[in-house]
Amino acid sequence: MAVEKQNKNGRLKLKQDLAKGSFETLYILYGEEAYLREYYLRQLRKKVVDETFADFNLIELDGKTLTLESLTEAVDSYPAMSEQKLVIVTDFNIYAPPASFGDQLIDLLSDLPDYVCLIFYFDILEAKPDKRTKMYKLLEKKACTAEFARLEEKEL
Repeated sequence: MAVEKQNKNGRLKLKQDLAKGSFETLYILYGEEAYLREYYLRQLRKKVVDETFADFNLIELDGKTLTLESLTEAVDSYPAMSEQKLVIVTDFNIYAPPASFGDQLIDLLSDLPDYVCLIFYFDILEAKPDKRTKMYKLLEKKACTAEFARLEEKEL
């Protein structure tokens, strides 16, 4: 019950951020409901990045080929002619990163710059949070985690 409440609050927080136009530095989007996941990802793209400068301020990375260097470079580079930039990492298991990332990924995520909006987007890969890890504890504090589970009939 507590996890379900937290996930609903993550979705609610995401909706509020989109309405206000004020964004967190870290989001995790996952769940079975593909339409809602895609919808909110499109909304974040539209609101965070000005379409004119999207070539400079929108960076999309594939989780299968992601390296710590490419993620660090994407996060640390400044936005061009805009206040924020958007970095989207698709299908990277943030809850169990490869051993090559070590604790450096935790260091990177714990000190994200204010001008970046980093999204870990689970499309094909299933998110499996492990509450025993340091990463989970960090994400619990730093990230807005929105799960898009199948909606109940009353929610539709």
